[in-house]
Amino acid sequence: MRLKFILLAIIAFANFTFAQILTKDASFATNGVYTSTASYLNSPLPYFTGFAQSTDGSIYFTYSPNPTLTSPSTASTTTVLSKLTSNGTLDTSFGNNGELVLNYPVYNDTSLAIQSENKIVLVGTHSDANNFYTDVFRVLPNGQLDNTFGNNGMVSIPDLYYDLNAAGIGLLLQNNKIILYTHSSQNQSDYFIYRLNSNGSIDNSFGTNGKITTTRFYKPFIDNQSNIVTFSVLDIKKYNQNGQPLTSYGNNGVQTLNFPISPRGAFLDSSNRIIYLEINDETVKRINADGTLDSTFNYDSFPNGISRLVNNLYEKDGFYYICGISSLLNGYSYFYISTYTNWCGRPCVW
Repeated sequence: MRLKFILLAIIAFANFTFAQILTKDASFATNGVYTSTASYLNSPLPYFTGFAQSTDGSIYFTYSPNPTLTSPSTASTTTVLSKLTSNGTLDTSFGNNGELVLNYPVYNDTSLAIQSENKIVLVGTHSDANNFYTDVFRVLPNGQLDNTFGNNGMVSIPDLYYDLNAAGIGLLLQNNKIILYTHSSQNQSDYFIYRLNSNGSIDNSFGTNGKITTTRFYKPFIDNQSNIVTFSVLDIKKYNQNGQPLTSYGNNGVQTLNFPISPRGAFLDSSNRIIYLEINDETVKRINADGTLDSTFNYDSFPNGISRLVNNLYEKDGFYYICGISSLLNGYSYFYISTYTNWCGRPCVW
């Protein structure tokens, strides 16, 4: 079966190449679209789980094959990391003919990041008869696991897993250091943020014994000063570079939100403002750095209604990029990308 990574190609180039979106880049792959023929272990339903683009334009993506047509929701125990060149062709020098197979399931919304030396890091999970684990992998530029990291390229931390909503897990880079955020498998109310050393060990100089322990958050960000910012329906919390509460912000590092929110996707922009998708009215809203709702951000609704907004929000060159699925009047749903000015929230290109 052929799996089309339409959004992968379009979003990657919208995010990293264009300031205005007019057409697909016909020089990328085939008329702007890369089509994978992947069918690992004869799996009929592989699905795309994450991507990242390096500074040279190469694209790394993960997919996780489902085992049967009759049970497409069954989680795969295998994840494949693949690489495309900047022109959209499979880089066969990477791994085994362009792919590295990891015999662990990777979270459905995989976090991928590329360190300055072009090492790829990604996060996953697994379990055994005794425990649940959050796993971090580091892969060399040639597509082989980095044996200087953890145990043969993988770090497993016990008693950690995603939460009841299959969320609360991922990684970020803080000045090339790995920030791992995850959820306790022992106590549903505990969420953790770790920092790892270059060899994969837990950095005990960070937070308390290597971690921040906090309550549920939607996702964390790294701001312009390398501080860590967490965002939830109740508050915004800020920590300095070493994981201690940023006492100059809010009340000892905590700013309570005085307005209701139900976020689905979010990111921190270049001015440390949070842009998020609001589930209740399918709008995009902005929170100022001080935790107040930005009343100057006048979001324009999408034409013809929206059935669902995919969790893809980006910023580049003074524009926000919003990617999702639009339900049109003819009954069909289409993928869309729209650019918005980051000063007023009005669309630039449809």
